[in-house]
Amino acid sequence: MIEVAGAEASARIAEEARSALDGAITEAGTTMRQAARSAVAAAENLRLPWWLYLVAILLTGGLSASLAFWATHRADLADYQQDQRNQQLIREGQMLERVWPRITPAQRKKLEQLTGEQ
Repeated sequence: MIEVAGAEASARIAEEARSALDGAITEAGTTMRQAARSAVAAAENLRLPWWLYLVAILLTGGLSASLAFWATHRADLADYQQDQRNQQLIREGQMLERVWPRITPAQRKKLEQLTGEQ
């Protein structure tokens, strides 16, 4: 009799424990499901429209291209800037290249002697 009563008590305790555990698991699952739904809803509220991303990408690309163009050409400008004396010598050299084939050998010799004296 004690064995039968012990078995019944044990079965009842197990049933009550299972019922309490099932209730706790169901309640935890429901709470987690609600938390997940609210997290998804919050994430959807934070999402920006697609055209805003496109504008940001285009602005970033344009700014990067402008900065790269400015940085590379700024260095080139310094290399090609000449002082007034150098610019005058370049113009005189270009003029001499145009005139040189048209002058006579005597005039060429005279010009070569003038440049050799200075």
